[in-house]
Amino acid sequence: MSRGRALWLAAFFAAGLIAACTSYGVGEQNQKVADAVVASVTVKELSRHDQCGQLKDEPDVQVFQAQAELDRALESLPSGVNPDIDFDSEWVAIVWQGRRPTLGYGVSLVSEQVNIDQGVAWIVVRWREPDAGAMVGQALTSPCVLFAVEHQVVVERVEVEDTQGQPVGNWDLDADR
Repeated sequence: MSRGRALWLAAFFAAGLIAACTSYGVGEQNQKVADAVVASVTVKELSRHDQCGQLKDEPDVQVFQAQAELDRALESLPSGVNPDIDFDSEWVAIVWQGRRPTLGYGVSLVSEQVNIDQGVAWIVVRWREPDAGAMVGQALTSPCVLFAVEHQVVVERVEVEDTQGQPVGNWDLDADR
């Protein structure tokens, strides 16, 4: 291929890329990624505990978009959990495994990335259970994981599932925040 033709092709593709990026607002400062675009953002685990004060037997999820909401939820967690959150740049969620009859249960995030597709953040958690026949202490537990997700992509709904693809819960976010 001649040098002139290669330069022409490079210029053509660059112009197309610039046009595509401009139509999605990529070049604008602090612009949210369009809903239709699949994105991946960072998730940061803030705390993980075996005793989170959850009284329900079933797994559950809750999302926090303001400090006051988070503060109320933190009252049920072990003392010392007080993450520094900038709600202008991230939102926070907690996933509870539900009340369990023994020690040895737990919940963790599968990935440090959250996929966002058409305004839905997909989060996957891993349940930890004691091995069958294991000797474990008899105490009611309520494991949970608390995490923050970057707020650089428009998210309208959070869907949480386990590693088996079973739904854990969902939460609709307040679009005005």
